[in-house]
Amino acid sequence: MALTIQHSRRIDAQPETVWEQFGDVASWPRWLPIIRGARWLDGEPWTDGARLRMAMAVGPASLGVDVTIANASPPLSVAWAAGRLGVRSLHTWTFTPDNGGTLATSHEALDGPMPQMLGVRALRPMINRMTASWLDSLVARVETGTSTDAT
Repeated sequence: MALTIQHSRRIDAQPETVWEQFGDVASWPRWLPIIRGARWLDGEPWTDGARLRMAMAVGPASLGVDVTIANASPPLSVAWAAGRLGVRSLHTWTFTPDNGGTLATSHEALDGPMPQMLGVRALRPMINRMTASWLDSLVARVETGTSTDAT
């Protein structure tokens, strides 16, 4: 893959509690500023092969992204694959028990013609902001029941 980005945050809750928020796709737009909409397209939610559609905020615009669950092991991990606008990605989320809490890690790997054309330097800051925002929002939602500001 041409570009990989990884972020982790510690959350003061067990993985099962973290998954209750993360796994509730319909609630994402209420607490996750980078998601404007999310719904299951087909398949049993959080099972291998199920498909999910997200409308992601990219500045003032929305970008529709369909993902296919590649490997699901709730409440400890999920990976999804997507392809759009010349970008192929594999995004893995892990929720590891950590001294009474959870270490939440997002790892995204991107490849394809668009990352090659734009170069890693152009995409890295945007993907870094989006991934960090998602994790910060998850921490806020689980620990305080609130959301964070938009990216």
